[in-house]
Amino acid sequence: MADDDGVVVVKKGDFQFALESSKQRLKKEEGTKEKIARGEISLDFYNLRPTLDKEQVVYYEDEAEFNKRYA
Repeated sequence: MADDDGVVVVKKGDFQFALESSKQRLKKEEGTKEKIARGEISLDFYNLRPTLDKEQVVYYEDEAEFNKRYA
């Protein structure tokens, strides 16, 4: 199998599974691109804010928010 990103060798018996899996991944990627185009960020649509909190990582939405804290 090959596409714009590269080539992979797939056993003949696994071809249909690999093809369907690839189609599902492409569909998921299109959904992700649509979310980004709407202005959503992966931090939110992957629900990563709780992980940042748990790891005590401070996330700033923009430079102005950062400057408010450290100015």
